[in-house]
Amino acid sequence: MTTSIPSTTVVDDIDDEALDNAAKKRLGFGFWVAASWIGLVSLAALLAPWLPIADPNEIANGAPRDGILGDNFMGTDALGRDVFARTIWGARISLGVGFLGILLGIVVGGALGIAAGYFKGLADQIISFLVFSLLSYPSLVLALLRKQLDSTRAATDAEAVLAAAAALHQWLPLEEISDSAVRAALSARQLATALGLDGVDHA
Repeated sequence: MTTSIPSTTVVDDIDDEALDNAAKKRLGFGFWVAASWIGLVSLAALLAPWLPIADPNEIANGAPRDGILGDNFMGTDALGRDVFARTIWGARISLGVGFLGILLGIVVGGALGIAAGYFKGLADQIISFLVFSLLSYPSLVLALLRKQLDSTRAATDAEAVLAAAAALHQWLPLEEISDSAVRAALSARQLATALGLDGVDHA
């Protein structure tokens, strides 16, 4: 009894338009609502210096703890500072930390991971020690750092140090991913060479 093996040409003949339609259906309405909201918040954060909003650090901009039905759109905090303005300016810090973390992750983490996976030996040991040492400091430590800085420095300085510390913590996972990817690629290359599948005549 023979078993027929499906031809791979069946997969190759799938209509690209059908795949696109299937992807669009999987996204759903909720995805576009969330994406639109994130885009709106990001745009407002980027344009914060030019928006007609109050100074986020201005005290007594309104009655303390004023509600949303008062003179301020989202009310005020205990010091009378505009909550809406502080939310938009706070989003700028969050975006800065996020993009800086991604940039450091790609540049620093990727480069160190590739070096550790390619050279191995002493270079791998040194980089791994550095990564594991930094991973021993959880995010809670950064939160405590921010609390301490708020009580000893100006708000701008505190946020800047927090952004740098949080961004530094973001490149660690990408270092491990790139390290594993390089090791897997080298192992696959060695296996192909051993099996004679690399297209090179080793005779």
